[in-house]
Amino acid sequence: VMESGKYHLYTTSANPNWKAYRDFFQLEDLKGNPEVIFAKLYDVTLQIRHGLQFDYKNETYSATRRFVNHYLCADGSPIQNRNGWATEQYYEQFQKRDPRMAQTLHAPGHFGYLDPAMSGAKEITDFARTMNGFRIIKGVSDGSHENATTSTTDWAYIRYAEVLLNYAEAQAELGALTQAMIDKSIKLIRERA
Repeated sequence: VMESGKYHLYTTSANPNWKAYRDFFQLEDLKGNPEVIFAKLYDVTLQIRHGLQFDYKNETYSATRRFVNHYLCADGSPIQNRNGWATEQYYEQFQKRDPRMAQTLHAPGHFGYLDPAMSGAKEITDFARTMNGFRIIKGVSDGSHENATTSTTDWAYIRYAEVLLNYAEAQAELGALTQAMIDKSIKLIRERA
């Protein structure tokens, strides 16, 4: 797949408030997207919709602290290497972390969910409907998809980024991972975020 040249990472963002990684998961149409290998497509005119955004916003779904702790620090070290990591407040947990964390979870002052019904600029800070405050924003776009089964954001089952990650992980398991291999896989993913 990597050698075919057919796929590459999505690196442009249609929304100036979001980075390309965050934007990818808000796209209404993944057909023809260079990162998509296999996806489920939704279409409002064909009435093929889902309720992911409604569920994330209105139910008590949230990421676990264990999941959050898997995000590395910005320097590549595990959060457990940081002094006081286990007692950090919500805001502190997002500081100097992999940028994908703030593009997947509602991060204070970062790429949090912006509610267009509130002039398009006010960040939602109501955590009452989450179990622990780590509200998932991946796949959540704007207020037009907040009713049950009104979301039409496409969902990529297999992305080129996953191929790159699988490649690096396989090489690491074999004990053969080199800097050149990291440069053509992990480095590309981190630079995009």
